[in-house]
This record gives sequence, structure tokens and C-alpha cells, in this order.
Amino acid sequence: MDSHKYSRASKNEKGKEKKDFSNDDSKLRRYIMLTYYLIILLGIPIWWKTTTYYRASLPFYEMENTRYQLESNLRFTPTFRITGDPTGKLTHLSDKLINEEPQYSFYNIQFATSEAADYAICLAKSSENSWYWKGRDLHLNYKENFSENEIAIMLVNRLYEVFSPEIMDISAKYSRLTSKNLPFEFYNKRAIQFSPQYRILLSLFLGEGSHDLRGWEIESAIAKYLQPLIQQLSQIMNLSVESQVQYFVDDPPVYFKEGEYRTAFADFPKVVNNFEKYLSVNPNVREPTLHFVLYVPPKEIQPLKLEDQYGKEVATNSMLLPQWGSIIITNTNNSASNYLQDSDMKSQFRTISRDLLLLLGVDDFLSFSLSPVVMERMLRQRIAESLVGTTDTLLNLAKLIKSIENMAVPKEIQSYVKEALKSLDLAYNTLSERKLNLTLSHSTNAFEKAQKALFHSSMVTTVYFPDESKYGIYAPLFAPIMIPLILSLVKEIRGALKSMLGSFRRRKASTNETNDL
Repeated sequence: MDSHKYSRASKNEKGKEKKDFSNDDSKLRRYIMLTYYLIILLGIPIWWKTTTYYRASLPFYEMENTRYQLESNLRFTPTFRITGDPTGKLTHLSDKLINEEPQYSFYNIQFATSEAADYAICLAKSSENSWYWKGRDLHLNYKENFSENEIAIMLVNRLYEVFSPEIMDISAKYSRLTSKNLPFEFYNKRAIQFSPQYRILLSLFLGEGSHDLRGWEIESAIAKYLQPLIQQLSQIMNLSVESQVQYFVDDPPVYFKEGEYRTAFADFPKVVNNFEKYLSVNPNVREPTLHFVLYVPPKEIQPLKLEDQYGKEVATNSMLLPQWGSIIITNTNNSASNYLQDSDMKSQFRTISRDLLLLLGVDDFLSFSLSPVVMERMLRQRIAESLVGTTDTLLNLAKLIKSIENMAVPKEIQSYVKEALKSLDLAYNTLSERKLNLTLSHSTNAFEKAQKALFHSSMVTTVYFPDESKYGIYAPLFAPIMIPLILSLVKEIRGALKSMLGSFRRRKASTNETNDL
């Protein structure tokens, strides 16, 4: 009897012991599972913080409104005063005629009687009609039998003739935003793109054959022939000049014709491609580079002459390459000097000066010393190009950031954009006050800031992480961990529900027994 009780008691103790072990395992399992979930809950904010990218808020409305701001505020109004018109009748006739002609919204030629007019028109009787500029004065000579109406017609026609190249150039720049379907011929394909600063690289290339040359007097040549022009242009742009000498460059294809060595226009593109590998490239230089190359052929093929596409000899022995620069064949005439003297490069530097102005968009200059009229024309053209360029850049930046949601936008870009918009407002304000130099300063600053924002280094490192990549990367990492955790959680929930249901049933049974008693 006692042994039976002992046996039963020992079984109960074992059951309790087993039950206790089971409870301990269950608690341990729960602690482990909770630890995993705690790590996940703590890790999510850390992961979110380390993988998120900062997008500074940009003034998109103001950026997109720059197009309408340009259309409303880009206005050039050069004014003319007719001297020797005390009654003002000729001024009134000329003003009426010019207003009858269709004018561009951004360019209006006006007549004024005030001394503060931009230009003066000096009229004089002569045996024939002629005109010329002297400083800021336009001198017009007309025949003695001309009536006032005929003089006014001649005057207006002459103004359109003088200013039409500038108007068409500004129109082409302005229409980049307002008319996307302009024919390609409408644009000036020769002029280099707008930039506040240009780098001029002067290169002396010596051919592969025998040479006595060791260098050139480039510093004195620049000081004599190029520096005066650069000094004038420095009022509206920054120009830096560098030079280099390259030996044993590839020679162009040469043929013998009429007792002279010739090379053709058609072969020069190949020459440029060969020359490109000799041109120094500075990766830190962002401004456009204008190349001017003096190519000295070997003595064996001198004098070498350049032929155009019609087989005629080119007077300057040079070729202008749009938006790039020019190459000038320089014959030394078998000089015994080891250096190319500055006096020997006078004609070459005249060609360089001419080509430089052509590449900067100046078509009708009479000499290499720019007149005030040409300088102001360049000033207006550069103002228009900088304003259009800034507007175009800001519009593209807004479109780019809106289209790529994963793009990081640091505060530096936000700062650049705000500075560009502020400078734009200042440029339009000074333009309305006809302060062109100040306008160019503000518009150039706006262009630089907009370019810095668009080409910021963070734009290159844009986060490209589409949903497909997320699934492809995260699934192999987290699926093996999450599946056991989810199954354990489901099991624990089921166990808890089962325990709750059992407890509920026991309480119900206990209540029923109490009621029966």
C-alpha cells in the first residue's frame, strides 16, 4: 500500500518536473523570439536612417516660372537721337516708320530727342548715299534732292541693316525656349557656346620631318598682337591664354600642284583628329577651350599651301573649325633661326584675332579694335544668351529632380538655385533700368550658379534602386530569417489562444459546478 502511494507520488513529481521543463523551454523560446523581434524593431530606424537620401526642398514654382519671366522681361531698347533736327519732324517720321514695321517683342529700336540716347545719328548732304560709324555716332550721307520722308525711309532701312544680325542672333537664342521646332539653319553653328570664361590654347605643331625650330616667341607675340583685343573683351568675359609646343606631329596628306605643295580642305578633318591627341587636356578646366594651332610643315614640303573645296588657294592659309578654333599653316621659308620670331607671326595672329571674334559670334567687325557699337552688341548678345541659358538650366533641373524620385538633393543645390533665382531678378531689374554691364554681371552669376546646381557631383551619384532590385537583394537576406520567426510567432499565438480557450473552459466548468451545488 505504502509502496503504491510512493510510486504514485514519484510519478506526480516527474510530471511536475516535466511540466516545469516544458514551461522553461517555452519561456526560453519566447525570449529568443522576442530578442530577434527587438533587434529588428531597433534595426529598422537605423536602416532607414542610413539608407535614406536627403532631398532639400526646391522652389519648383519659381524655377518653372522663369520661362514666363524671360518672355515678359527680356527687352532691349537701343535709342537713337537725330542731330540737326530742331523741329523733331524727322524724328517723328522715323519713329512712325519703324513702329509700322513688325518688331520682335524682345528688341525695339526707338527714337528719342533726349541727349541721353544711346546713339546719335548725324545727317549730311552728299553726292551719294553712304554711312559709317564714328564712335557712338552713325553718320549718314544722303543726296541733296531727298525729301524728309525719303531721308526717314533711308535711315530706318539703314538701322535695320546694321542691327538685323544682332536681332537674328538674339532671336535664335530666345527661340530655344519658345520655339522648339526651329530649323537647324536658324542657329549660329560657328559660334562657341556661352560661358563666362574661355580658355585660349595657342599651339605650335612641328611636323615629322626635319626642323631647325626649337620654339617660338609666343609671349611677345601675345603682348603685341593679341593682348589689346583680349583687354577689350575682358570687359564682358574672362579669357585665359595658354601655349604649348608639340614636336613630330602627323603631317596632313600633301600633293604637288603647279610647282607647289598643296593640302586640301577635305583632308583637314583628318588632320584635326590627329592633332587632338597632341592637345593638352586639363581635367580641372571646365570652361570651353578655343584652339589656335600654328602648324609648321617639314622643310621638305615647304612652302605648303591650303586649297579650299573649289581648288583655290586660301589667302590666309588657314581653316576655321566651328566651335573649335582654327589651324594655320605657317611656312618658315627655310629661315635659319631656331625660334619663330614674333614679327614672323603677325599675319597669323591677325587670323587668330579674326577667328576668335567669329567664334565669339561677332560677324561684321571692320578692324581688330572693337568699336563701342560692336562691344555693346556683344554685351546684349551675351546678356540674352546667359538669361536663356540660366532659364533653360533651371527648367531642366526641375524636370530632372521631379522625374527621378530617388535623386538626392543636398542643401548646396538648394542654395545654388536660390542664388540663381535671386541673380535673375536682379538682372531683369537692371535690364529695365538699361544698365547693361550690371545686367551682364547678374545674369552671368545666375548662369554659373544654375550650372553648378545642375552639374553638382551628387547628381552623378544618383540613387538608382528600383523595386525589382529591392526584392532581389532583400529576399535572399531576410527570407531565411523571417520565415522561422513568423512560424514561431504563429505557433506562439496559436498556443496562447489555445491556453486562453482552455482557461475559459475551466472557468466555465467551475462556474457550472458551483451552480449545481
